Amino acid sequence: HDNVVGHFPSALGVDDFMARLEVALSGFGFTGDNTIAMTNLCRDEVTIPLKDKIESVFGGSFNTNGLGAVLTCGVTGMGAGLSHSPVCDGKEHYVFFAFPHIAINSAGEVGAIARPGRQNKSCACGALQKCLNELRAEGSEDNCK
Repeated sequence: HDNVVGHFPSALGVDDFMARLEVALSGFGFTGDNTIAMTNLCRDEVTIPLKDKIESVFGGSFNTNGLGAVLTCGVTGMGAGLSHSPVCDGKEHYVFFAFPHIAINSAGEVGAIARPGRQNKSCACGALQKCLNELRAEGSEDNCK
């Protein structure tokens, strides 16, 4: 935790974040009974605990997962998700979660992560890092067509 706060001084743990969010949203009438979460997280398995916490508050979520929290499900995907909320008193409630992820290991290395059963360090988010490296090396002209 200290290594994360060293890079992100106002960072909250997932339990604290979700508890604060639940209290704040309930003040606006959003509850687990009348709201569906739309989750846009990386497909990496390290995001599963966050998704589990979201779903412990709001029930099953609609998955719009993409890379770097960029929404890539398109109009059709959003339309599908926006038809899944419970209708309560004629209203639909949605809460949107879009989070990129980055690892900070116990030594304070940014991007490095230890994965169970793997001897060497891994990267989180490896796909986003690869994309960034390609853009730096080749520029956007070759990569954004």
